[in-house]
Amino acid sequence: MSPIQLVFSGWKDDPRSVDLVHLLRRELKLSLGASKRIVDSIVDRPVEMVEVSNEMVAKRVRELGAGIGLYATVKGPKLYFTGLRPNANRESLVHLLSVDGGLAVDEAGRLADRLAGLGETAVESGDGECARRCCEGAELLGFVCTLTA
Repeated sequence: MSPIQLVFSGWKDDPRSVDLVHLLRRELKLSLGASKRIVDSIVDRPVEMVEVSNEMVAKRVRELGAGIGLYATVKGPKLYFTGLRPNANRESLVHLLSVDGGLAVDEAGRLADRLAGLGETAVESGDGECARRCCEGAELLGFVCTLTA
């Protein structure tokens, strides 16, 4: 059986880092130090910020973005992009950012490319069931986690 990868690509709202450390230790049998390093690499991921016309537009982009794998925090008219699923569709991102967010299409394209290039943290597991439980738990704790074979 080939190893399963848990791919962490950011966070949603209010990630619970300490709880993720404990989850990684329990489900993947990692040491405390290894678990902390993994969580640190996830939360140290760069955040992209873009300002839109107003807070209502920002909230709409955040809500629609979650449906296509893009996660953001809203502070007034500013969107802080904190997570993106590895399988997010670039064209959908550009459409969302330009049509709903009001960005120029070329600017939206550059932002989508930057978001896709922010990096991921991958963790391997030899046990598919443990990996699934860990990924589901990480999602509930506010992290963006995708399983890959």
